[in-house]
Amino acid sequence: MIFELNDPLFLPHLGCHLKLELAQGEILVLVGDNGIGKSTLLHRFHDSLNSAMSAMSEQKSLECFFDRKLSTFRELFISSKPAGLDLDFFHSFWSDFGLNSKLERKMSHLSGGELQALKLGLTLSKNCDYYLLDEPTQFLDSDKRALLLKKIKTLVSLHRSVIITEHNKDWIPSGWKVVELIIENNVLVKGTEWTT
Repeated sequence: MIFELNDPLFLPHLGCHLKLELAQGEILVLVGDNGIGKSTLLHRFHDSLNSAMSAMSEQKSLECFFDRKLSTFRELFISSKPAGLDLDFFHSFWSDFGLNSKLERKMSHLSGGELQALKLGLTLSKNCDYYLLDEPTQFLDSDKRALLLKKIKTLVSLHRSVIITEHNKDWIPSGWKVVELIIENNVLVKGTEWTT
């Protein structure tokens, strides 16, 4: 898939001129300084795809459970069996991330790391071709990052594609395609590209 964006009003203070290529079963990591539009770019990519083709985990969406903050984890995600999820993958994910011991905990009492793991589990358990993860390692310790890597590798082995925005370059495993995003003359463009 080729994603091309030429938008002089990408952000109020910034244009965008980018062409990104992503092969089936490939991982693409977008790195760059904070505030240059990585998250906005991920949204634009998501909007360009058929909604059935992609799932997105947003950096700011830890508040997405706010309206259900008094519900327990069991009520929302186990008993209700959410539609559109690969329930085996989801159960494996929440068990590996230790959420199985939080079944009776109210959503408002989950930590930032637990909410991040839940958000990622819900996104990666959807049956689609593209997964878009906005700074997925946020709030995760090194053990949880290793678990996330294992889950991503499982999806890639099924020929699914993953796009990640990340500022933590130390976490990026070998073999992943990385594109640096930079600003030139008030335009977001592709900088250096490499494989780790």
